[in-house]
Order: sequence, then structure tokens, then C-alpha cells
Amino acid sequence: MLIFTWGIPEIPVDVHVHRVGGRLGLFPPKASFERAHEEMLAVVDPADAYELHMNLIRHGRTLCRPKPRCEECALRRMCPWYRANAGAASNIRAAGRGNRSRRPASDTK
Repeated sequence: MLIFTWGIPEIPVDVHVHRVGGRLGLFPPKASFERAHEEMLAVVDPADAYELHMNLIRHGRTLCRPKPRCEECALRRMCPWYRANAGAASNIRAAGRGNRSRRPASDTK
């Protein structure tokens, strides 16, 4: 709330910021939310805090989801998570698409 209400340069670490920041290597893997917050404050210029926070949230909601859409991501060439899991993200997405339930042809009217 400090960043939105009072304009105080903060980087609140919610689930999106934690997931995206962790995958991009902005803080250590499996860092607590508190540790992630401290690391983000240490590396981000206060003038850039709001913009970075909003961009991490947007990225986490649209592309860097729990089942990431790496094939659509412009950051994948510099993403440590993508490099370590190359191909795995595409397989996760494909498996998710394969689990959609479909009505058998005999059930259609």
C-alpha cells in the first residue's frame, strides 16, 4: 500500500513478483517473501520501484504463470529459469492443453 497510496518507493513482493523475480534470478531460489523483498530493495533504484513492481505483476499474470508461456516471452533468452528448464515449459503447456475434457462424439445432438 505504501507504493500506491503514499508514493513511497517500495517493492511489495506478492506471488507474481516472487515467481517472476525468482525465475529471473533477482533473488536466490526458494527465498522467503521477506528475503525477496530485501533483495529487491537492494538492487532497484527507488525511482524505478513502482514501474518494476507493476511490470513484474503484469508479466506474472500474463506470461510467467505457474504454467509458464515461455515460447511467447521476450525475456526467455536472458532468463535463468528458461535456460535451466528449456523445453520443459513447452511440455507443461502442451500437457495442460491435452487435459481438456471433450465430449464424446456420441453425446452431441
